[in-house]
Amino acid sequence: MRVLLSLSIFAVLSSAQTREIAYQGLLAPLNTLPTFEHGFLAVYDRDQQIDVFGSDGVMLFKASVQLPGGDFGNVRNAGIDRNGTLAIAFQAISLAHHGKDGGIALFDPTGTQIRVIQTPGYWPTQVAFAPDRSIWTIGSLGNRIEDNSADYQILRHYSQDGTELGRFLPRSSFPYLKSDGPLGIVQPVVMPMFGGWQLYVAANQVDVILHTYNVWVETDFNGVEKGRWDISKGVRPWAITDDGRAWLVDGPELKVFDRSQGLWRTTSSGVPGRRLIGADGSDLVFTVSNTDMLRRMSAPE
Repeated sequence: MRVLLSLSIFAVLSSAQTREIAYQGLLAPLNTLPTFEHGFLAVYDRDQQIDVFGSDGVMLFKASVQLPGGDFGNVRNAGIDRNGTLAIAFQAISLAHHGKDGGIALFDPTGTQIRVIQTPGYWPTQVAFAPDRSIWTIGSLGNRIEDNSADYQILRHYSQDGTELGRFLPRSSFPYLKSDGPLGIVQPVVMPMFGGWQLYVAANQVDVILHTYNVWVETDFNGVEKGRWDISKGVRPWAITDDGRAWLVDGPELKVFDRSQGLWRTTSSGVPGRRLIGADGSDLVFTVSNTDMLRRMSAPE
């Protein structure tokens, strides 16, 4: 269903546990849920543009990837650091509309592009900042037939100066899926499109959600796998608070994941909004039906 949440001038309403914020524009002009991180909101707008809003609901800047030679950056995902630095995972597209290598573009808190991290042979499709301000990403090799059956590390780690710090999670650790086509071409687990994956970095963990194979994998900051869980029934995290707890909304219930048992447990808190879209510190953030608001709620203990 298309999410049309028009945004108006800034307004903040607070109570003991919830706080509402309104913005300018649309939350989902391309029918893609925005990214909410560290109090900032990144909206996926037309013309491969990211609109960034501050914690008070005011638009801070618009950003699009600038590349040499007339290439343009096809936006895959965006992440925002605590200080307002924006990272955009992109695929470079030539003037002849040929796909080229991917990369990560960095923008300072004023919206000025300050660096492009080239990732030759690897297309980042999701990006997130760690507490130490380093960058984590998941991605694929490309769209060639041979790329779909190749083995490579889908999870990668970079410093903000572009130094690669590590590669983790071999592609071969996930079964290859066959298509229904006549050639039986295998399909990549990490879908290069919005909604085919998710990446969260919080506390001392990296959480990778691979929808195509219905798996949720968690690693530490050294890339060592800590857990792997089945999400085939659509039960997977929509937010990770800074204490590392994973959350989801299941109908009218707010649930938290019990890693020791591998089970989702219902909390005593109700759901104060339509859809859970992220977390900020110990707060959970929800869209609100038929309003121009996002609603923050303190996560239950």
